[in-house]
Amino acid sequence: MQKIEVASIAGGADLAILSEPVLVINQKGKLVELRAEYAIYDRNGLQVAAVRGKRLSSRMQVVDMEGRPLFDLRRESNLLTSKVVVADEYGGKTGRIVPSMNPNKKDRRFKLEDAGNKLIGAVHSDDRGRHRDFHVQDTGGSVVARITKTRASLAKELFTKGDNYVVEFPGHVTGPLRLLSIAAALVVDTAFHQR
Repeated sequence: MQKIEVASIAGGADLAILSEPVLVINQKGKLVELRAEYAIYDRNGLQVAAVRGKRLSSRMQVVDMEGRPLFDLRRESNLLTSKVVVADEYGGKTGRIVPSMNPNKKDRRFKLEDAGNKLIGAVHSDDRGRHRDFHVQDTGGSVVARITKTRASLAKELFTKGDNYVVEFPGHVTGPLRLLSIAAALVVDTAFHQR
């Protein structure tokens, strides 16, 4: 793993994952998958973070290149839906990703909520049924991020579950909406492509 420079600012870290306009999330392809292993790269191909966790567990953690936690995802299951809580590096709730319960929505939308469970955005599928292209909107309907599942080689797609996701931010997005947009790519992967 390559090291990245971390400069402290107002109780947090100035990391590429928080400022890069393009992130590539690459899942390591394996025949038998017991661990969730992803690498997160910037637009120049420099690894800036990693995701660790167990595939069958309800938690995945995003860490910097020194192994320090940046944020984590915890699945809260109940009888009706599976919500994903996103917490900051200190364990404080940043927000959550909630699947839409509307059976009439063919785009399989996810709601994005802040720490107080107030709606701050949504994730929509652009390609109805294929689940390869998504966009994240704020509450005003503006697109703040695009998530695209890119094609792997035929052999990789036939024999493993290793996927690549590109998360693009067309403008400057900060705070909970940015973290939830990045986390949404991992949720999309586990919801649609890891069955």
